[in-house]
Amino acid sequence: GEMGAMLAHEIRNPLAGIKGYAQVIEKKPQDERNVSFAHRNVSEILRLETLVSDLLAYARVDQNSMSSVDICEVIAHTATLLRNEAEHLQINIIRECPEDMLITGNRDRLCQALLNLGKNAIQAMLDGGTLQITACVTGKMLMIQVRDDGDGITQDEITRIFEPFFTTKARGTGLGLALCRKIAEEHGGEIVVHSVVGEGTTVSISIPIRQNKPSRSI
Repeated sequence: GEMGAMLAHEIRNPLAGIKGYAQVIEKKPQDERNVSFAHRNVSEILRLETLVSDLLAYARVDQNSMSSVDICEVIAHTATLLRNEAEHLQINIIRECPEDMLITGNRDRLCQALLNLGKNAIQAMLDGGTLQITACVTGKMLMIQVRDDGDGITQDEITRIFEPFFTTKARGTGLGLALCRKIAEEHGGEIVVHSVVGEGTTVSISIPIRQNKPSRSI
């Protein structure tokens, strides 16, 4: 019920904007200013589309689609997807991963989690910095960490960041980190955030190991 109320709120706001702009355009379709109103409508529609996509990803269950996953390949693929945005902001991406580290999991879901975390890290370093995506073995668990040296997160925010629809971003859906936690739990693991304001943030995902070999740096 609480999530339904929050979802209704998140959908109602952009719909109200779309309705208002459309009514103005309807009254004076040839008005020059309506070009900007049409652009705003498209922006709000894209926002709704993103919200629905994130919500579907959050609600999705893929317990029956687990297979052997090379986490090093997942990290490399994620870094490739992030590279253009990172280079534009003068952010250096560093990867380090155990060689041929295999876990039982869902490759697409793990990519989604790391991509969400990587984008969050980049958005915290608008003046440039370093994004590290690393993996290491800790006991019987594989620890994947995404580190940035950006703005950091306050302790008050850390207590809420995994709540669905909670966000500190002006245009965020608030489902990214909630989805990351769900994906970690789907793999029998957990996610933990450590952050210092002004110094950066480290997000750690731990997942049970299927097989491991000696580590190497990339």
